[in-house]
Amino acid sequence: MFQKNIPIHQLESLNILAIEKMEQCDTLNFEGLHRHNFYEILFFTEISENDTHSIDFVEYPLSIHTFYILKPGQAYKLNYNHQKGFLIAISPDFFTSSDFKLFTSEIFPNVITYNDDKEEMNLAIRLIELMYYEYMHKKRERLLYSFLNSLILILEISGKHLYYKGEYDERIYLLFNLIEDSYKTSQNVDFYAHQLGVSQKTLNRLCTKYIGQTIKQIIQERIFLEAQRKIVSDELSFQEIAYELGFKEASYFTRFFKIKSGKTPEEFRNSFHRDND
Repeated sequence: MFQKNIPIHQLESLNILAIEKMEQCDTLNFEGLHRHNFYEILFFTEISENDTHSIDFVEYPLSIHTFYILKPGQAYKLNYNHQKGFLIAISPDFFTSSDFKLFTSEIFPNVITYNDDKEEMNLAIRLIELMYYEYMHKKRERLLYSFLNSLILILEISGKHLYYKGEYDERIYLLFNLIEDSYKTSQNVDFYAHQLGVSQKTLNRLCTKYIGQTIKQIIQERIFLEAQRKIVSDELSFQEIAYELGFKEASYFTRFFKIKSGKTPEEFRNSFHRDND
């Protein structure tokens, strides 16, 4: 029997921040596919060869030189193998008065790797260690938030450098927020260009420069991601999923999904649950 919904891990309502060592966590925290209602930063210090995890159905090999950033709502699964490291949970409320628009946006990468910049990585690790000590012993809120602000700033700068070559256009941030709000009801490229006050040509040029995809491809990827989430987690019919994602006919949805994944929605659901039972 398929699970009705992907479980959502909650950060206690009064908490803005929690930090733990993975080896001291309840293993239930890592059990099966799940989502979070908070941001999470993962940093592994000990792993085994061939260890992997998946973020929104994309599998990544684990690395000890890498920070993994999860956003609220993303589907996550760690193939748990007694890995060691740090887990930092951050309430969305922390960002309401911050300037970290890039870090919290849909365009910020899930993976920040420091293979070639050990000094920057060591600085980030030191901040985590200081944060962990403060959280476990003194719990001085202003100091904790200062460490956290510094860590996120380093990750944001690194993400901008690694993925956008140090450049960043505010319109890309606005576009992804607009897509997040509107992709189910509008897949029309002209709608997004009009909302941003640019031509379709300019919008496609910006998307290709910063994302490496056209605006149409970006919208389709967002629809495909949501389709995967709903197919594996909901007891909705494929027709209901199709209508919710803006398809007029279930057959159009099935064709779209098979082009993107190589499987029909039913084949995808069956293979996913077979692999995760």
